[in-house]
Amino acid sequence: GRERWALRLDGFMFSDPVVGPDGTIFVTDSGMSRMWWWLGTPGNSTRQSRLLVISVSSGTARISAQVPIEESMLSRPVVIANASGGYVVCVNTFDLDRARGMMSGGWSY
Repeated sequence: GRERWALRLDGFMFSDPVVGPDGTIFVTDSGMSRMWWWLGTPGNSTRQSRLLVISVSSGTARISAQVPIEESMLSRPVVIANASGGYVVCVNTFDLDRARGMMSGGWSY
């Protein structure tokens, strides 16, 4: 096949894209400022994690919405149909800040 459209995304760690029943594409971008802190290295990004909503029309794509999410790491989005004929987009999250605190003495075995 041939390329139908391209969209440059500014970020660091993206999920696989998920396509909704209406053709809308959903992708998560895990904000890396907390990831760098958790790894103990200085980061150069202050971007918050987010869900990107991408609309495709007439051979072009654009980010139509960005939903900020407080947690550090995000899963691949999941699209779930609802009873009214629409759908809901769900994302699992993981808080690296909380996990690092537990690993530095919060857990005992």
